[in-house]
Amino acid sequence: MCGAAAIAAVSPIVKADDEDTAIGAGIIALMGTIFAIGYALLRPILPITPIQFGIWSGISLHEIAHVAAAAAPAGSNALAIALLPCAIQLAMSRVHIRIPEKSLKRKFSYDPFR
Repeated sequence: MCGAAAIAAVSPIVKADDEDTAIGAGIIALMGTIFAIGYALLRPILPITPIQFGIWSGISLHEIAHVAAAAAPAGSNALAIALLPCAIQLAMSRVHIRIPEKSLKRKFSYDPFR
């Protein structure tokens, strides 16, 4: 999951109040934007290939939009490589929705990846 989505998903579990959740998501969005712009500005002076730049962008930025914004100036190959870690991360995160047992006569578990 991406940075802000992870914060939103975990906040009810840790019983964070709305203000803390909003501050956390805002900081992630702000820092990701700053770093995405910084990556795009650094691209021309870094001694790495577009593919290496795409890998670096993909594994070091949290939000998929920031990854795309940072990697796009390096070309379509760099963008494709940069988005790959995001796709792998989403595929590996399994979503389980549990419905309370007392509301059903049998246990129910929904796994959209089965």
